[in-house]
Amino acid sequence: RAEAEIANAAKSEFLARMSHKLRAPLSAIREFANSHLVDMSYSDVHRNNTEDLLKASNQLQDSLNDLLDLAKIEASKIDLNIMTVDCAGLIEECIELTRPLALENEVSLDFNQQTSAGNTVLADHSRLKQVLLNLLGNACRYNRSGGSVMVSCLPTSDGNLRISVQDTG
Repeated sequence: RAEAEIANAAKSEFLARMSHKLRAPLSAIREFANSHLVDMSYSDVHRNNTEDLLKASNQLQDSLNDLLDLAKIEASKIDLNIMTVDCAGLIEECIELTRPLALENEVSLDFNQQTSAGNTVLADHSRLKQVLLNLLGNACRYNRSGGSVMVSCLPTSDGNLRISVQDTG
């Protein structure tokens, strides 16, 4: 058991170190891409390639953030900021952030707002947002063309809330 704990600690340390080491070159790539998008003298092909580079670097940044969070969780060093979160507002925000991906994949995004009016939870806003964005992103990415994603937030019989993301993929 002691060896397993040592190995697990080494893995967590490795994940944290690697994600930090990858951030610097990734930041340079993102800054380069952003600076090229501002320059209007580039051709449409160059602009499209730069937008693709920026999208890919943003996805990599998200993956690095997830790795760093995993390392923090495993090391019991994650900081949570628990507050009252308006579910409808958070879901709407996440849907708007995911809408370009849904349009790109020809997937409709719907939110049953009536079910979540006035529903709040005690949660870490950014962590709950991260979970919802991951669920919505996967539902759009791995859906079929012409498919749909439905989000709802309903109270359960035990007084909790259930946020549901259903898709046709």
